[in-house]
Amino acid sequence: MQPSSQPTTTIPKGRGICLLLAFSVSLAGIVGIGLVPNGDARAQSNEQEERPRQATRRIPAMSEAVFNQLAEAQEMVELKDYGGAREHLLKLLDRRRLNGNERAQIHNLLAFVALEREDNNTGIVHLEKVLAEGDQITEGLEVNTLYTLAQLFFIEEKYDQSLEYMKRRMAKETNPSPQQLVFLGQIYYQKGDIPSAIIEIERAIKTAQAGNMEVKESWWAMLRYFHYEQKDIAKAVDILKILVRDFPKQDYWIQLCGMYSELEQESRVMACFEAAHLGGHLDRESLMRNYAGLLMNAGAPIRAAKYFREAMDAEIVTETEDNFTTLGQGYQFSQEHEEAIEAFEAAAKLADKGNIYENLTQLYYERDEFGKCVDAAESASEKGGVRREGSLLIVKGLCLYNLDELAKSRSVFVDARSASRRNRDQADARTAGQWIAYLDKEKARRDTLSDRQ
Repeated sequence: MQPSSQPTTTIPKGRGICLLLAFSVSLAGIVGIGLVPNGDARAQSNEQEERPRQATRRIPAMSEAVFNQLAEAQEMVELKDYGGAREHLLKLLDRRRLNGNERAQIHNLLAFVALEREDNNTGIVHLEKVLAEGDQITEGLEVNTLYTLAQLFFIEEKYDQSLEYMKRRMAKETNPSPQQLVFLGQIYYQKGDIPSAIIEIERAIKTAQAGNMEVKESWWAMLRYFHYEQKDIAKAVDILKILVRDFPKQDYWIQLCGMYSELEQESRVMACFEAAHLGGHLDRESLMRNYAGLLMNAGAPIRAAKYFREAMDAEIVTETEDNFTTLGQGYQFSQEHEEAIEAFEAAAKLADKGNIYENLTQLYYERDEFGKCVDAAESASEKGGVRREGSLLIVKGLCLYNLDELAKSRSVFVDARSASRRNRDQADARTAGQWIAYLDKEKARRDTLSDRQ
């Protein structure tokens, strides 16, 4: 019941990463990040007024010729002609009079093409060349490129580089989004720095809550896992309480019950299983067996039997020897002998050994069904594997005595004494000896009465 699975990454694999690039693969996307054909200084100035953070940067305008060449490359991309687009862009790079902004946009589109072809390493190379243009690119392009590089290095499992780019990205963000903080937490986790991972995931959750945004289930699940890895079971329990409240899934309920067990809070383990049962989450045989065992240990065997029977009827619990035995024990401990006998009889038919018949022998004796008692005892002996041979034979001898078969009863008690001595069970040996003595006296008494008649 321990949470052993690691938290899953939220970083998209393969081609999905392309959506994280700064452009939207359309001319509108290119113009939208501050690029205008014909060097229209007024349009560029207006955009900078709308983006105060970029006011200190003088971004070189894109020439109409380069703009048109990029447009042709984008048309190829939209047609999925990635080879053609790449060749076209590489030729464009050979132009001598490109400014930093133009080179950055070409490398940006080349990165997109590489990632669409699932060539992450080439994509990384082009994105790093975007950043190499420094102040000649917009801040929007810069921060998005930093974020994309952090994600690409994460996918490539180069976590030091991923962290480096993510820190550079965060340094330019006064109010990072919850998603960015979660990603940063994942990087720290992959680097083995779980305390820092916890700090970032908690920041993400607080940021989302403060902004009335959704706190995703996966964030809570990661935080729970991280606390568990740090052996902070109490914290993990607190988070699991939130998970079972907001995302009531079976795994979370079972993990919560397991945590209470680790903390040795038995009453809460029971309460947790009861709540999970009421919620319909105990739909596996192993879970119902655990629940039945808890109920019997808690002194509620009738409830254990009731729920176990319901689970068998619902085919959650299979009809096996062990399960019928568990059911029978629940009824037996509840003094529901008729139901216990029915369950044990079903178990006995499936059993290879005689221990089930051993239970039946005792139950038949307690119900004064002495003939069935003798038959069950004989079946137990034939199959073997009984727990206490001497005790079994003592009960058989008692049943024969009650059937008034004194000679057979005495013979069984003699066997019971021998078996008990062999197994060093002094108590049963003494009991069997007392019954032998009693039966000898009883036989003598009856013989005397018979002679007088």
